[in-house]
Amino acid sequence: MITSFEPIIDKNCKILVLGTMPSVKSLEKQQYYGNKQNQFWKIIYVSVNISSQNLSGNSEWQVRHIDI
Repeated sequence: MITSFEPIIDKNCKILVLGTMPSVKSLEKQQYYGNKQNQFWKIIYVSVNISSQNLSGNSEWQVRHIDI
């Protein structure tokens, strides 16, 4: 059975992002939207005007530091 990740949530959450089960690649990397072909993080970077080169590959770090 495929399992997902624990949610990243705290008292400062402003936006809820819903998705389906993570891909095999995301599970291997232990990262939300971890497949390089997934456009999720690129869209987020553009929407908050941050260069993707400045951010970590860790999805929890990204969520907490780009204020989504």
